[in-house]
Amino acid sequence: MIRRDAIRDRGAGRRAGFPRNAWAIGLLVLAIGGMGWGLTGPSHVLGQRGVESGYVDEASIRLPAQLLEGLTLAIGDVDNDGDLDVFMGTNIGPSRDVLLLNDGRGFFEDDSVRRLPPKEADVFTRGAQFADLDNDGDLDLVIALARRDPGTGQVSGERNQIFINDGRGFFKDETEVRMPGIPVIEQDDPSYSVVAGDVNGDGALDFFVANNLNRPDKLWFNDGRGVFRDQSAFLPASAETLNSASADMGDIDGDGDLDLVVGVGVAREGVPHLFLNDGTGRFDDQTTFRLGNEQRLNSWQTRLIEVNGRPGLDLFLCNTPGRAMLFVNNGLGFFSDETVRSLPFDAAACRSVDAGDFDGDGDLDLALGRDPEDPIARNNLLLINSDGQGRFIATPLPGNGGAYAIAFFDADGDGDLDLIGVNRGEHHLWINKR
Repeated sequence: MIRRDAIRDRGAGRRAGFPRNAWAIGLLVLAIGGMGWGLTGPSHVLGQRGVESGYVDEASIRLPAQLLEGLTLAIGDVDNDGDLDVFMGTNIGPSRDVLLLNDGRGFFEDDSVRRLPPKEADVFTRGAQFADLDNDGDLDLVIALARRDPGTGQVSGERNQIFINDGRGFFKDETEVRMPGIPVIEQDDPSYSVVAGDVNGDGALDFFVANNLNRPDKLWFNDGRGVFRDQSAFLPASAETLNSASADMGDIDGDGDLDLVVGVGVAREGVPHLFLNDGTGRFDDQTTFRLGNEQRLNSWQTRLIEVNGRPGLDLFLCNTPGRAMLFVNNGLGFFSDETVRSLPFDAAACRSVDAGDFDGDGDLDLALGRDPEDPIARNNLLLINSDGQGRFIATPLPGNGGAYAIAFFDADGDGDLDLIGVNRGEHHLWINKR
């Protein structure tokens, strides 16, 4: 991401917004109803009951039938026809990932066989990002991969891939020429997330790969023509063995360059890390200095978002097991834990998250995808930023199955934000009917 909103159109909504005083009204109603305040404050009480979201699940009529298990999503206009298409990274089994082309009205066709290179059946795709890697004006694709033995379930590494777009939405695997000279040992990284952005200020998109199973994270610099060199020496020493599961880029400290936040998990729980950029793409680990969090988490997704209308990107950690967490930035890149005050108690078993202004009121709301593997069946959630200050209330989204990945985008071209969620096969396409 040069930031995700710079490389995909979020289609900001234009319809009537959620009432600004809804938080107070909802709290009064719940108090009168005798539900009490709960153990940890009013937002937790309100979090058990939200308003109707206005989303209707139309996956059965808009998505192709019998799509297989999806683990990750990337959204972008790959064929330059003015609408947003969907890449879905798949689990082991299928011979390729999925590319869904939008007809402009929000109905999608699976054109993967013609447009995507194949992959091996025991390889799964955990991260993907559309970005113009070769600076030719169309969206290419960088993919984070790992391998799972179908018999033992043991996870191992797999070389990541770069697919170059011909401008019409047909992708060619150019990994060999775009990432030349990779030692064999570095081809075996089990990669769980990838995020792109210009970290060294030269105008070209670089990318960071979060690796698990005690393998070092990787930083790749773009030469401006879409050929990458390993610049992982610019990462701090702590990036060697984090067991990274997720990552995001953004300007944490307001100095005009892209910093990194890295979530830890899967192989073992750990503390999320903040890597601050000196402006040249050299990163320093300032976690203890700026985050001050010692809680060990399993953060499947990590997002930098601005939730309260004040300067500074805030940090949302999507954790399972346990609760999601929200750390608020003071504007200078120092964070405080505002989870209890800001997030409903029900924001638990979180496997995926995305941010978007679903109700068109000018602030960012959150879509939270539940862990499909959680033994407790839970609805996916819409977390509504009810007061514009980052105080969220929860309302369930229709349908079951959780979501390994969830994303806001304007699927049907009507100017508001729809939602897609993918899981073990019971996928969702929620159309905004507000």
